Amino acid sequence: MDLRDIKNKMNINVEIGLKQDSPMFSLSKQYNFNGNAAAVKSGDDMFIKVFAPKDGSIDNIRYLSPLLDVEERKDYYIATERLDKNIADFINRVDHIAGSKISGFFLNKDSLVVSLSLHESAKYRISSIIHNNIINGYLINDLKIYNNDLLNLLKDRNNRDSLSVISLGIDPDLFRNDKLIKVLNNYESIAELIDNYPENNKFRVLIYSKDKINDDNIDTVSSIDGIYETRIENDLFNELSNRANSMYLFRDYVFIKIVNNKPVITLIMPEFRSMEFLKLAYSTIIELGYEKHISLEKFDKYSDELSGEIWS
Repeated sequence: MDLRDIKNKMNINVEIGLKQDSPMFSLSKQYNFNGNAAAVKSGDDMFIKVFAPKDGSIDNIRYLSPLLDVEERKDYYIATERLDKNIADFINRVDHIAGSKISGFFLNKDSLVVSLSLHESAKYRISSIIHNNIINGYLINDLKIYNNDLLNLLKDRNNRDSLSVISLGIDPDLFRNDKLIKVLNNYESIAELIDNYPENNKFRVLIYSKDKINDDNIDTVSSIDGIYETRIENDLFNELSNRANSMYLFRDYVFIKIVNNKPVITLIMPEFRSMEFLKLAYSTIIELGYEKHISLEKFDKYSDELSGEIWS
C-alpha cells in the first residue's frame, strides 16, 4: 500500500474559519499577515502560533513586533496570541471526533481556519458541532465543505508551502510488544498518527487497511472502507513529541508502514522547518541511546510526481 491506496479514505474536507476580537486577527486583515498556524496547548490555555518564513512574501510580520508577540528564528518568525476559551473548546471538540483528523491550521485575514479531513461516518458529528456554534455562539466566520483526496490536498499544500518528506526506519526490536506494529505486520495496512498531544501518554491513530481487521483493541470506523482507530503508547514517540512540541514543531502528516520487515515512520512537513525537526529528532535519538536502531531512510523535497509513493 501507498498513499494512492488511501487517498480517498478521508475525502470529505471541512474548513472552518473561527473569529476572535483581538490584535492578531485584526492586524492579519489590515496588513495581509497570514500563514501556517498551530494551536498550542499550555495547561488550561490554548495559543495560536503563526509561522512566517523569511522569504519576503510576508516579511512584514517583523514590523508588527511592537503590536504582537513576535519571535525571530533563523529562517522564520513566530507570532503568538492566546485563543479565546470558546475557540479552544471548539478545537478540542472537533479533535476528538472518531473518523476525523485535523489536517492543519491557517491564519487567513481575520480567521483561524481549522482544516479537517473526515470519513463519511463522521459528517453528522461534525455537523452537530457546527450547527450549535453557528446558531448559538457566532464563533464561525466562514465555512467550506467539499470533497478532495489526500494527494490533491498535499499538492495544494506543497504549492503553497513547499513540503519535505522525512522517513526514519526503526529496528523492529524497539516495537516488540507494540500492538500497532503487530497489526501492521499482520494486515496490509498503513497507520497515521493524528494528534500532536497524547492523552495519558497515548496517541490517537488511524489505520487504513486492505484487509478486515479483527482485534478487540482496534475500533472500527468503517469496515467497508477499511478504516480503523486506536490509541497507542510508545516511549520514543512520546519523547519526540514532547520535545518537538516544546519547539512548536508540529507534524500534520505522520504515517507508519512496514517496509522491508521494519517499521518506517514518514513525516510530511513544511520544508523551512524540516532540518530543524531532523536535528531535534537525532539529538533525541542519540540521547536515548537509539542511534544504532534508527536509520534515516529519506530526507527530500515532496514532489507531486511521487503520486503517493513516498516509501519508494
